Amino acid sequence: MSKAKLIFNLPDEAEEFEHASKGSDWRFMVQQLDSRLRDALKYNDSLSVQEMKGIQTARDLIQRGVDEASLKLWD
Repeated sequence: MSKAKLIFNLPDEAEEFEHASKGSDWRFMVQQLDSRLRDALKYNDSLSVQEMKGIQTARDLIQRGVDEASLKLWD
């Protein structure tokens, strides 16, 4: 089994430590945002065409950012 260790010099690298330790929280938040936008498109029949286009644009921007950063939002 492979192992990895990240070492931070605190308090100088506290911000970097925070980013590294909260990465999974950020991923979960973006997953929830994408899911909520998807659900709005799928289940909210009262949305106008313009609102639906805006929501789809937001989802596309999220996916574009994920792709550009070579990240994986969903397993």
